[in-house]
Amino acid sequence: MKDAEPIHKNIGKIFRKYNIIEYKSPSDSLSVDDFYKVYGYTNFYKADTGKVNEIPIQELTITLVSKRYPRELIRHLKEVRHYTIDNPEEGIYYVIGDILPIQILVTNRLSPEKNLWLYSLTDTLKDMSVTRKLLEDYKKNKEDQLYQAVMEIIVKANENRLKEGKRDMCNALLELMKDELDEKREEGIREGESLGENRINQLILKLSELNRTDEILKAAADREYQKKLLKEFGL
Repeated sequence: MKDAEPIHKNIGKIFRKYNIIEYKSPSDSLSVDDFYKVYGYTNFYKADTGKVNEIPIQELTITLVSKRYPRELIRHLKEVRHYTIDNPEEGIYYVIGDILPIQILVTNRLSPEKNLWLYSLTDTLKDMSVTRKLLEDYKKNKEDQLYQAVMEIIVKANENRLKEGKRDMCNALLELMKDELDEKREEGIREGESLGENRINQLILKLSELNRTDEILKAAADREYQKKLLKEFGL
């Protein structure tokens, strides 16, 4: 983040120069120990530099992101750490009382109007009006690789749920992503074929160097023997 560059987005208002973010997957929860792990990492990040106080503590923030409201963690922060919790708007909770600005984002409580993509990064997407907005926004930005990556995650995570709900919406999403998904699969196949060719070429060179040329033909005809040789040479 650039120096003195203000962020007006609601989830980034506390951000400073260095922002440590912990994102929990939709199936995971945010625990008390997660808080201390990230808090400790933030302090380590501040200290693990080449110069003394190279990163001022005033330039660090912590953001914890979870799908569900972390009730036990909030209770712990209030009762044990004696922090206060401010809730300036839906899904955003400021932890007040530490030198570090800390916020907790609860994605399923965020406003889909203000935080459409973060709200939708879940495995329980069920509001079809939100899904339509997501689809419309993606169409405008489908050439952007970041949008492609996030949409692919959302579609894969919610495929069954969307099928159970509105089949036409699921089909629209899947059709929208079809080219991107097909291209990624083809890239994977090409990479796999290229890797396979490289391994075989290396094997042939190894056998030639060791004057084991008779085994080259045997390996070409016998896949099991070929695997054995590849394992032998660590290829």
